[in-house]
Amino acid sequence: MYVITGATGHTGSIIAHSLLKAGKSVTVVGRSADKLEELKKAGAQVAIGNLEDAAFLTTVFKGAKAVYALIPPNFATDQFRAYQNRVADALVTALKSSSVTHVVTLSSFGAHLTAGAGVVQGLYDMEQKFKALTSTNVLHLRAGFFLENLLGSIGLLKQAGIFGGFPIEGNVTMSFVHTHDIAEKATHHLLNLDFTGQGHEFVAGDRDYTLNEVSGIVGAAIGKPELTWTRFSDADAYQGMVGMGVPADLAKNYVEFCNRANEGKLTDGFIRTEANTTKTSAADFAKEFAVAYQA
Repeated sequence: MYVITGATGHTGSIIAHSLLKAGKSVTVVGRSADKLEELKKAGAQVAIGNLEDAAFLTTVFKGAKAVYALIPPNFATDQFRAYQNRVADALVTALKSSSVTHVVTLSSFGAHLTAGAGVVQGLYDMEQKFKALTSTNVLHLRAGFFLENLLGSIGLLKQAGIFGGFPIEGNVTMSFVHTHDIAEKATHHLLNLDFTGQGHEFVAGDRDYTLNEVSGIVGAAIGKPELTWTRFSDADAYQGMVGMGVPADLAKNYVEFCNRANEGKLTDGFIRTEANTTKTSAADFAKEFAVAYQA
C-alpha cells in the first residue's frame, strides 16, 4: 500500500492517480474531504488530518510499504521554518513506528544550504531529520524553480503590463521545472522502488534558463513579443507580499531564497545529466500560461 501526502497538490494528485492506474492500493492524505473526492471515486482510500499530527500519521502509515512525503505550503503561519520542522518531526516519528521501506520526499534546490536559504531552509532541516530513519530507504527529490510560480504574475501583467514580482535578476541562470515532471519522477521511483539508503536526486527541467529568456518565450505565446522581466527590489517584493496578506516572516524568507538564487548558491553541486533532465520546456509551459492569461 502506498501513502501520498499532500494529495490535493500539484504533485501528490498526479502521483496518486498514476499509482491507482497502475493497480496499486493507495491512501491519500489531505485536509479537505471535498478536495479528495475525485481520488476517492478513482479508488483511493482517504485519510483526513493534519501532517503536524504524528499520532494521525502513525495510523495512516500502518501497513504501508512506500510513502510520498512533503511539507505543504502554509500561507497562514508567521513562523514558517518552525511549521516546516513540526511537519518533518511528525513524519519521522510516524515513519519510525511503521513498516514503510521506501520514502520519496519533495525537496528543493538549495536544501543543501545550512543557513540563509529562506523558504527552503526547512527542507534542509527535513533532509537532516530523515537521517534518523536508518532502516528506511529515502530519496529526496530536489526540484528546481516551479514554472507554475510564474502564473502568479498574470494579475500584475494584465493590470500594469509588468511581468515580474520575484526579486531575482533577469540574467541569473536557473533550473525551471514543471510540477507534472516532478510527479512523473516520483511515480517512477515509487513504482520501481529502485533506490537504497538515503540520498537526493535533482529534478531540473529540460535545460537552464534565465528569467529574461522565459519572459521572451511567454511574451511570444501571449502576443507580447516585447515582454521583459522586471526584477523587483527586495523591499518592494517584501512589501508587495505583505500587502497581499503573506505573513511577514514568510515574505522575508521568500526574499532570502531569491537572494541565494541571485548569488548562484542554490545550484552548488548541481551537474546536469540525462537522469535529472525532464521533458517540459519553457515553450511548453508558455502555452499553459497563455490559456490562463486569456481566461
